[in-house]
Amino acid sequence: MIFALCLGVAVQFSACGNRHECTQDRDCDSPETCIKGVCIDDSCPLGCQAGEFCSYGTCYTCNWDDHCGFSCVDCADYGTNMSCVYMYPGDYWDCGCYSDYSCPTGLCCLGNKCVVCP
Repeated sequence: MIFALCLGVAVQFSACGNRHECTQDRDCDSPETCIKGVCIDDSCPLGCQAGEFCSYGTCYTCNWDDHCGFSCVDCADYGTNMSCVYMYPGDYWDCGCYSDYSCPTGLCCLGNKCVVCP
């Protein structure tokens, strides 16, 4: 499972946020702060493990459409495969689809990925 995978790797202090560009803290929505030109929610005092993101002081598993997978990516950035889906076999979260309705017109969901319809 993803939890076991997260425990099996070294703890990585990561804070996935909305990734808005900034020059100072007031450019960011609370509780985010400006870190190296990017708005990041760093309200989790101990940080979060890889595969988790921080939101208002709590770490959550990256199984949301806008925080997906081990790298906690925003699936909307891909244009297709915009849903965060559980991949089996493999036991991990990744951007993909569960059915044709979550794919753009002209694409079908096969193997949890949007592809050209056969």
